[in-house]
Amino acid sequence: MVFIKRLTPCIIIFVASAFIFGNPAFAQYRSADQIQAERLKMLAESSERTTTDGWLYKCNMYDDVTVYYVMPNDEILQTDANGKIRLVGFKDRPPLGREKEFSYMISIVTEPPVTYAVDRYGHVWQRKYPYQEIVGQTVDNTSK
Repeated sequence: MVFIKRLTPCIIIFVASAFIFGNPAFAQYRSADQIQAERLKMLAESSERTTTDGWLYKCNMYDDVTVYYVMPNDEILQTDANGKIRLVGFKDRPPLGREKEFSYMISIVTEPPVTYAVDRYGHVWQRKYPYQEIVGQTVDNTSK
């Protein structure tokens, strides 16, 4: 009887934690491979969009060719050479410990994935740690 009394709270904690961490609200606990697979699936299902109107940020890369549009739903859109608008990635939170340096990340879903960091001044930093080279500039929609 004493054993059951001690075991019951453990079972309750285990079941509650399984429910909480299985909840989509705790998506940051998924592995990078899981997130990448979900994003590739989304891109395969429907990558074409009709407009870039309503963008939050426009990221102009210094190659004078590449422009990304960050949309309110955290999608990253790009216009291809034929004028079609395509979903190419997603806006993410900055890495843990880098929240004060970067406002957000731009994750372009390719194989291998490409990630850029954007600081509070709108500078787009290179896609590899330690983010040392500025490769573009963002403009927010309120400053057009």
